[in-house]
Amino acid sequence: MQRIEFTVEDLTKVRLGNSLGAVAETIFAINLFEQSRVRPFGEWRKQVRDQLKNSPLLSRLDSARANRMADPLWMLNRSSGNDEGAELIHQFFRVGVAPYWPRLQSLLRAERDARSRIVATGGVDLLFNSLGPKVRWRAPVLEIANDLSGDVRLDGRGLLLSPSVFVASHSAVLIESEPASGRPVLVFATPVDKNAGAWLWGQTRRSENALAALVGRTRAASLRALTDSCTTGELAHRLGISMAGASQHAAVLREAGLITTRRNRNAVLHSVTPLGSALLAGQLWPVGCDGAESVG
Repeated sequence: MQRIEFTVEDLTKVRLGNSLGAVAETIFAINLFEQSRVRPFGEWRKQVRDQLKNSPLLSRLDSARANRMADPLWMLNRSSGNDEGAELIHQFFRVGVAPYWPRLQSLLRAERDARSRIVATGGVDLLFNSLGPKVRWRAPVLEIANDLSGDVRLDGRGLLLSPSVFVASHSAVLIESEPASGRPVLVFATPVDKNAGAWLWGQTRRSENALAALVGRTRAASLRALTDSCTTGELAHRLGISMAGASQHAAVLREAGLITTRRNRNAVLHSVTPLGSALLAGQLWPVGCDGAESVG
């Protein structure tokens, strides 16, 4: 277990970013690629493997895993220059990340916005407690359940929180000194359910049944209302409907993967998910890889 120790000054310097960029996301994707039990990345893995048929990159990935190059922290420190690690990252990006990069960026921006709304609603305490089952806030210490150990003192440097899609298997990864900036960064997993996965990997037809449940003005209004996180009672008040009606609409939206519900003390708090934000922004269509950030 790792423990991040905050001072009062550190808590005032907590910041949210979109992501660490294409290089870091590719490194996490390489690490995730061989982990077949992590869902819903099965379709992504299948698509990438189909692209890599008879490619020497597959054997290079096997070799990289054997030589620790699939360790994300190790690779982050070796991602620049012309060494073997940088070349592997560049090649895997072209196949495993670039085709999905615009959608990944949209999801990560939506995740940052959703977390910002959580801060506005419940402060840093609620933000830290929403980072996944392996992260626990025991003020003034943030605990990360992983295979590493040790205490990290921020000592006034603050902390950047950065969402990632492909860090999923780790839940959260602490980078004590991010190579480009030298600042401490906590990379946390963006929740990806089957609906978000279908959209990310270009399978939007699979999510049509879930999204069809949204037809109707009240449900659409419910989704828009929840862009500002609130409880069931507050949602009912905003829409002018009964508590039972608000609860029913929230249940449908949650089943469709468009909102998430977290318990906050004696109340439940509903928030729009990245997929819900993308739907509201009109971004639920197949996107090509034009405009993808280059690597190397």
